[in-house]
Amino acid sequence: MREFYCYMQQRENEGTTLLRGGRLFQQYLVDAYTAVEEQRLKWLRNRQNELRLDLYNNVCDAVTRGDTKATSIGKRIILPASHTSSPRYMVQNYQDAMALCREFDNPDLFITFTSNPKWPEIEGMLSYLEGQRPPDRPDIVARMFKQKLDPLMNDIMKSHIFGTTEAGIYIIEFQKCGLPHVHMLIWLTHDCKCKSPLDIDDIISAEIPSQTHDPEAYKAVTEYMLHGPCGGKNTDAPCMVDRKCSKNFPKPYYAETTIDEDGYANYRRRNNGEKVSKGKNMLDNSFVVPYNRFLLLKYNAHINVEWCNRSRAIKYLFKYLNKGPDRATIVIQENLTPIENSSVEKVTEVDEIQNYLDCGYLSPCEAVWRMFSFDIHFSQPSVIKLSYHLPNQQAITVHDSENLPALLHRESIKETMFTQWFELNNRDQKARNLTYAKIPIHYVWNQDAKEWAPRKQRRCIGRIVYSNPASGERYYLRMLLNIVKGPRSFEDIRRVDGTLHPTFKDACFAYGLINDDKEWTEAISEATLWASGSQLHDLFVTILLFCNVSKPLNLWEKHWEALADDILRKKRKLYNYPELILSEAQAVLAAVTEKKGGLFFLYGPGGTGKTFVYNTILTKLRSEKMIVLAVASSGIASLLLPEGRTAHSRFVIPLELMENSTCGIKQKTHLADLMQQARLIIWDEAPMTQRFAFEALDKTLRDILAAKDEANRGRLFGGMPILLRGDFRQILPVIPKGKRQEVIQACIN
Repeated sequence: MREFYCYMQQRENEGTTLLRGGRLFQQYLVDAYTAVEEQRLKWLRNRQNELRLDLYNNVCDAVTRGDTKATSIGKRIILPASHTSSPRYMVQNYQDAMALCREFDNPDLFITFTSNPKWPEIEGMLSYLEGQRPPDRPDIVARMFKQKLDPLMNDIMKSHIFGTTEAGIYIIEFQKCGLPHVHMLIWLTHDCKCKSPLDIDDIISAEIPSQTHDPEAYKAVTEYMLHGPCGGKNTDAPCMVDRKCSKNFPKPYYAETTIDEDGYANYRRRNNGEKVSKGKNMLDNSFVVPYNRFLLLKYNAHINVEWCNRSRAIKYLFKYLNKGPDRATIVIQENLTPIENSSVEKVTEVDEIQNYLDCGYLSPCEAVWRMFSFDIHFSQPSVIKLSYHLPNQQAITVHDSENLPALLHRESIKETMFTQWFELNNRDQKARNLTYAKIPIHYVWNQDAKEWAPRKQRRCIGRIVYSNPASGERYYLRMLLNIVKGPRSFEDIRRVDGTLHPTFKDACFAYGLINDDKEWTEAISEATLWASGSQLHDLFVTILLFCNVSKPLNLWEKHWEALADDILRKKRKLYNYPELILSEAQAVLAAVTEKKGGLFFLYGPGGTGKTFVYNTILTKLRSEKMIVLAVASSGIASLLLPEGRTAHSRFVIPLELMENSTCGIKQKTHLADLMQQARLIIWDEAPMTQRFAFEALDKTLRDILAAKDEANRGRLFGGMPILLRGDFRQILPVIPKGKRQEVIQACIN
C-alpha cells in the first residue's frame, strides 16, 4: 500500500485527477491485487513440476525397485486448500464449522452485518476529498468496516451482550456493488440459551418501534431494517422471483413468537398500526427484518439477527457461510473432424488454477481487504485438522531432483502428528485418557519440533480427517480412533480385551462397530452432517458397490445375549411383559431348527426393537450356514435388510394380483431349488402388501416344497416358517379410489 500511495502522489504531481476519478482508483486497486494474486498462483503452477505427494511406503517400494528419481512416483497438486478463497479452502472452513457444530450442538444465533456507506466516519473522511463518494474510495469503506467488525465481535464474544458464548465463526463476503458484509454463527452456553419464545423476544425484535417512545430505534429500523417494498406493492423488486418475494416478505402477523415444527422462529409481528412511508408505499411490521436493538443503535447499519438453535436446516447455514463466490465455467472449442482409425481420445483437462482466475470476480473493496491482510475467516475456538495414516503410509512431499534413498534417511521423516500422538501417550498419563479428537483440547501441536506439548492458552478442538468407506483399512482405522484412548502404537489400536487382531477391520468387529452393517449406517449418518445431496448419493452408491461386508460366524452368541439384555433392560411400550419378545424370537428359531413350520407376526410401532429382533435371528441362522430369505414390500425397506430383496423380485409375484394368482417360480429351476433349501422367510413391511400376494406365495411354496415331502402340500406355506413384520398404523395396501372397507379387505389380517 505504501507503493500505491506513492504512485497516487506521483500521478497527482503530474496533474492527473486520479484522486478525483473514482473509477480509475477502483481499477488500480483491482489491478494491483490481481497482480499479487497471479504471482501467488504462478508460484503454485511452477511448483506443480517439482512438488509431488505420495505415501511413504510407495517411496520405499520405488527404492526397492531401483528407482532413484522422484519423477517416477506421486501425483500432482493443483490448487491446495492453503490458498485463501480457493474451493478447497472453503470446503475446509465448512468442515471446521461442522466440527464446532458436533462439539457444541446447533448454533444459537445467525447474524448478518452489512457495511453502511453513510457512517459519519466515512462521510467525515470524504469531506476532505472534493467530489468523492463512498463507492469511489473502497479503501476507506473497507477499513471502516473492519473497525466496526472488531468491536462487534468483542461485544458478542467478550462483553457477552447475548450471554456467555462458547464459540463463534464468521466469513467475509463482498457484494457486486463493492460493500463488504459478514455472516456469523454464535454458540451460547447452556445457561444463556433461549429456552422459550419469551427469551427470544428479549434479544430479537421484528417490529417497528414507537416513534413517540423510542425515536432513535424508530429512525434506525426505518432506515436500515425494512425490506422492500416488494410483492404486490412492487412486482419489479430485485427480490421477486416468479412473482413472489424470494425472502418470503411480507411476513404474516403473529401476536407472539412461536417455533414451528421445522424449528424456525416466527417472530412476534403484531398488527399494531405502526407504519412507515417508503416512497409511494406504506410498510408495516410485516416488512421488518429481525434485529437486535442494542447492536442496531450502536453500529447504525443493517444487522440481521436470527435465532436458529432448533432449525433443521443447520447444514444449509454452514454451507451458506462457506459457499464462496458464484462461479460458472463454459468451454467453447472447435469441433475437429476425428482422424480415421485413430484410437486416441482427446480429453479436456481441468485446470483448477485457471478456472479460479477465469471464474472469479474481484471487487475493489475485496482487493483492499486482501492487500491489508484482513481476515476473511474467523473461528473461535480454532479447529485443528488431525491427520492419520496406516503404518508407513504417511504423506510426504519431495522434489523432482531429490534422491530417494537419501530421503528415507532424512531425520524425522517417520515422525508425523499421528505417530507423535503415540509418543505423547508413552510419556503422559493424562493423554492416555483421551481419544485422538480430544487431544487438541489439552495439547498443542508444534510443527517445527514435531511434538505435542501441553496447551497453556486458547481453546482448540480437533477434527479427524474424513475417510471414504471404500478406502479399506484406513476407514476402519478412523472408526477406531473415535473410541480408542491412549494407544502407544498401531498394535494397541488393534488390541481389544487383550487380543491383538490382525487388521483394523477385525478390531472393529470385536468392538461391535460393524456388526449388522452398523458401519455403513454410521458412515452415512456422519456424512449427513456436512455432505450435500449429490455427495450423499455418491457415498450410498459407493457403499452398495464396494463395501459389502460378510459377518463373522462367531458373533451371533454376543448378538443373542445382547438381545436378551436389551429386552430385560428396556421396557418396551408394546408389551406388558418384555420377556414375550425374547420368547417369541425363540419360538421362531425353534420352528426353524425343528422343521415344524409356522406363521409369525412381529408387530409394533417404530422404536420398539423389531429390527433388532429379526437381525438377531438372521445373524444366528446364517452363522449356522442356514439360508434365510429377507424380503420387504418396498424397495427402500429392502435396502435396510441384510442381503435383502423386494418380495416381488424374490418370489416373482405378479404385479396385477388376483385371488387365483401364483408366483412365477417354476419347478426344477435354480429359484425353486433355493426355495427348497431355505429355512426361513422374513418379510418386512408386510401390512403394505395385498393379501393376494401372500396367498400366491402360499400356493407356490405348497407346490414346490411338495417335491421334498408330499405332506407339505397340505401345510401352510408348504411347512416353511414365515416371519412377518410391520405396523398396521402405517401405510396399508393402496386401492385406487377404494373405500375404507375395501382397503381393510385387501390387508393381511
